[in-house]
Amino acid sequence: MTRLLVPLLPALLVLGLGCSPDPCSETASSCDTQDEPIVCIGVGVGGGFAPYEDGQAVSLVPAPQGGSGVSIVLRTHGLQTGGLATAQLDVYLDDALAGAFTDEGNALSCVEDGGAGGQVVGMVVGFDQDEFGDSDALLALDGRAIELEVGVTDDAGNEAILRQPLTVSLGSR
Repeated sequence: MTRLLVPLLPALLVLGLGCSPDPCSETASSCDTQDEPIVCIGVGVGGGFAPYEDGQAVSLVPAPQGGSGVSIVLRTHGLQTGGLATAQLDVYLDDALAGAFTDEGNALSCVEDGGAGGQVVGMVVGFDQDEFGDSDALLALDGRAIELEVGVTDDAGNEAILRQPLTVSLGSR
């Protein structure tokens, strides 16, 4: 049996068998502080969470800080839950900063369902209002590649950062 499995070992490693779950999946678990915390960007309603895939099409919504941006839910693993978190929300277009906002005092709650990790809801990564404040500027974003960079810091000063490539889609015009 061992001779049969040894040649298959490289294939099994490539397929990820025996590895831990994707840290952004519903089955990943960590509401406790860890040495290397991570943050995942996605969408969700009512405690649910679906991570964005690289290059995924996203629409723009009105941002609470003014202007427009991408609505997100943050899922964390390894940050201290049960307190408040600060999120730095940046959007890049052609490697240039196209919007930045610091959102303080967000509840970083532990998602109890399956111990999925910490979660922050109701955030929008917004574009700079001076540069993207009118309809023509927003329409010009349709089909453009962007990158969202999100950094989350918990009450204890632990930080997780992620830069996620996405594509703006404004639907049919």
